[in-house]
Amino acid sequence: MSTHNSTNSLRLEGIYRNQMENAYKFAAIMMRNDDFYDNFPKEPIGGNNPYWRCSECKKSVPSINYRRSGHYQHCSHYSK
Repeated sequence: MSTHNSTNSLRLEGIYRNQMENAYKFAAIMMRNDDFYDNFPKEPIGGNNPYWRCSECKKSVPSINYRRSGHYQHCSHYSK
């Protein structure tokens, strides 16, 4: 019984380690990407919608996808 528990524990540790490695790889890629931009004012969309939007151009954060080029062209946070 204890062998089964230790095997499951090792398996979970391996899964966790893989998830963390993937998260670090993703973060490293995003930091190298000049288009990645998270420093813009956000406001809740409202109603029953759980998402936020840029408070200037009113485009939702999921559609912006944290990219400067994701904002509308009239927005001061937009960049090609």
